[in-house]
Amino acid sequence: MDSYIIVFCTTPSYEISHKIAAECIHKKIAACCNIIPGIKSIYRWEGNVEESEEQLLMIKSTEINFKSIENTINSFHTYDVPEIISIKIGSGNESYLKWINESLR
Repeated sequence: MDSYIIVFCTTPSYEISHKIAAECIHKKIAACCNIIPGIKSIYRWEGNVEESEEQLLMIKSTEINFKSIENTINSFHTYDVPEIISIKIGSGNESYLKWINESLR
């Protein structure tokens, strides 16, 4: 059985989020991507506390596709160090998980 994941990535704009999401879907390395606008990020960068308005991209896929998703994000992203992290989906609606598998074929 596949290990399902959600990849999280913050971006500086809707345009970049959309490009990443569309490419992941086109390549069939993601079943679904959600773009959540209007988040406020507070973080430390190069010794300073920074604040940014960002978008949150949530990418649903399987663990085997993580590296391809990471490469896709890096090819479109403008940050020096983009957030690219994943968490495993411990459980979920069986029909939804089956749909993820079917969408990646």
